[in-house]
Amino acid sequence: MMKINGTSIEFFESLPDELLVKIAQYDWEALERLCVALTLDLELLRQEQKYFKERLKEVKKNLAS
Repeated sequence: MMKINGTSIEFFESLPDELLVKIAQYDWEALERLCVALTLDLELLRQEQKYFKERLKEVKKNLAS
């Protein structure tokens, strides 16, 4: 199994288009797994951003009190 350093987003962006085409042609399941990993990373980033926005609101509210 290949180890990926960084996020799946960085990995996905680093793949040449020609390689993605070959993966799609010859190993559709691998492409699906890449897409799932990418989707999960994006969702985690969204949740993290939401969490920090909420924390920032709480901090600002507490400073105003």
